[in-house]
Amino acid sequence: MLSVLRKARLKDKEMRILMLGLDNAGKTTIVKKIMNEDVTTVSPTLGFIIKTIDFEGSVDAGTSHPLSSRIADSWAATS
Repeated sequence: MLSVLRKARLKDKEMRILMLGLDNAGKTTIVKKIMNEDVTTVSPTLGFIIKTIDFEGSVDAGTSHPLSSRIADSWAATS
């Protein structure tokens, strides 16, 4: 999914991603890897964490965006 977002290269956009999953599925590990943080000391998350990630080429992946159908298709193909 991140490769699709980077290829879009739309600047000055904000994106919000909600990561949901089963316990011990690796959600925190994925976020830490994206943020280049150490993943060797990941422990269970109590409650929830809100992180702000800045990177070039971000894209609004909302349903009003022209690429939303492509993103949804890519997402479905990986499930």
